[in-house]
Amino acid sequence: MKIDKQLAAIQGMDAKARASLRINIARWLTSGTVSQKADAAAVLAGLDSQEAAEHDARQTAPLAELVRKAFTAEPSTATDCRVLQALVDHPGKTSEELSAASGWKKASAWHLHFGKMCERRKAWLPDPEYVEARKGYFYTGLLADLDQDNCFTIKPEAAQALASLGIVKAAAA
Repeated sequence: MKIDKQLAAIQGMDAKARASLRINIARWLTSGTVSQKADAAAVLAGLDSQEAAEHDARQTAPLAELVRKAFTAEPSTATDCRVLQALVDHPGKTSEELSAASGWKKASAWHLHFGKMCERRKAWLPDPEYVEARKGYFYTGLLADLDQDNCFTIKPEAAQALASLGIVKAAAA
């Protein structure tokens, strides 16, 4: 049966294939035959179940493993490498200092780039913290720690994974 094959294929699909499948499911649910609507509902339930299981697994998996998956699936750009290396080379610095270390004059440039880089990889990383004061998620916190003085340090597991991929050079001892 075709539906069984679709359900079995969900586990091996990447995000793009799943998004395409969801578009087809929406079409079938809206304008399909009774049989197509039933199949679409079954496939949607399968997608939701698989994605929930993957989400739960990301919350407890070792960060280094998740970082390797994220940066393999979504390769780093030159800017990604720049902001990551700045953090590796300058631990315990503010966003303004990290921006300067990255060659930017705008104080928030580093933080904006770093946060967007993490957000692009959210499908492979644990859930970010929601910050009520900002009314948004703290994506930077996926790979970096922020202390009470607003200084950032890369998470050791992230640094190890990124160095193993050749994305950053390990910090000098």
